[in-house]
Amino acid sequence: MLIQLGIKQIQVKGGVVLTVDFANLESGRFWLCKSSGDGHYSKYQVSMRIYLLNMLVCCGLLSMNGVVGQEVRSEVDELRNEIAILKRENRELKAMLTRETADGNRPEAAILSELDAPSAMKTNPAAGALFDATGKLSKSYADAVLIIEGDQSVGTGFVVKDLGKTYLYTAAHVLSGNSRFTIKTSSGGRLSKFGKMETAVGADLARIELLEESPWFKIGKGDEVVQINLDIAALGNGGGAGVMAVELGKILGTSGDNIEVDAKIIQGNSGGPVVDVKTGKVLGVATHLTAAKKDIWAEGTRQGEVRRFACRLDRDWNWKPVVIGKFLAEGKLVADFDNVTRLCYAITMLEPGSSGMRFDLEVGGNYSAAQIFEANKKLPLVQDLYQMNRDLAAKKIAVSAMDLRKRFRSTIARTQVLANADENALDPGGMSWFHAKNAEDSVKFRRAAIERLNERYEELK
Repeated sequence: MLIQLGIKQIQVKGGVVLTVDFANLESGRFWLCKSSGDGHYSKYQVSMRIYLLNMLVCCGLLSMNGVVGQEVRSEVDELRNEIAILKRENRELKAMLTRETADGNRPEAAILSELDAPSAMKTNPAAGALFDATGKLSKSYADAVLIIEGDQSVGTGFVVKDLGKTYLYTAAHVLSGNSRFTIKTSSGGRLSKFGKMETAVGADLARIELLEESPWFKIGKGDEVVQINLDIAALGNGGGAGVMAVELGKILGTSGDNIEVDAKIIQGNSGGPVVDVKTGKVLGVATHLTAAKKDIWAEGTRQGEVRRFACRLDRDWNWKPVVIGKFLAEGKLVADFDNVTRLCYAITMLEPGSSGMRFDLEVGGNYSAAQIFEANKKLPLVQDLYQMNRDLAAKKIAVSAMDLRKRFRSTIARTQVLANADENALDPGGMSWFHAKNAEDSVKFRRAAIERLNERYEELK
């Protein structure tokens, strides 16, 4: 790569020519121009700091050791990412030039003159704006957002490069409860090369080191960046449909750990980035699980009924390594435990009659009794309830109200045995913070369910 500053040149690796166009200096930033050698070029705005750091490192005038060295490497990596984007965009530009000159008989010089205008350059993703001049999400940012598809749930992740390392960031709850998952880009590509996983103490945050090339976000740091009423966008797998969704909004409030936003974050957006529209820097990870669950139905609560938060990424989280298989196993253990607890509550709410058990009853959140029984259909207790419901509906059994009451009391007694049998199955010790906190809450909910079962048993006497 040949870097030119006026008439001065520094020779480094590669074959791309970069020049600084001082005619377009704006607010300490400048246009970085790339020539492909055949007169075709495109322009990108990058920070003067990145450019100068790259030159100083290449000249051997700046040390790469220590904390400063880590910051320098991160900044230089950002420039390398810009160069990769330049190469891709140059190919697209040449293809466009070919179409324009072939179909419209327009000279290349006229087309390049239009592209040279600063207003046209705003369409370039590296120009700092999240959206191009047409209002569409810039491609480099879209490609840095990832779709996470698990066997039990779907969500969003995104790529960040910080202090020389590249990570996939997401909300811990997006991964929790799944036994396996795939990670895809918004354009359909699949990522598969990952390193160690870490979770944050005190937050619904997880990150996995990414060992392959990908576009990435930079973290916006400091209170001067995270301001109330700042225009933001929440990006993610909207509705869990596997397509990119953009929800615009503003920052409503901030704390040391969280940002509250009014962007209409919907199912599937969890784990996605909340981004500063002006700079394109990520400010936080979208999650509605920043506070402890209030009841066992929390997972079924509609997104519209909860406040929307993002965990800030500019604070120094205490990251703890965790084996990904162990993390997923912990999540499944908690999820299975909660399923049984919901079953206990659901059974106490049933009102069996001569025509059936009323499985269509709404029992909490968005859950119906039928959904909860389906989640526990392998349990003998649930299979017997299904059979009892079929027999009642088909009039295969004719029992008096008193006899039906006794039979249902027997069902409650069996449920009490089930609830008490694995009350101590969850041991928060040794779990990641996220699962340990959820496990503590889950045990509390189970004890409350046992109390309700005891009350229901007495009511049926």
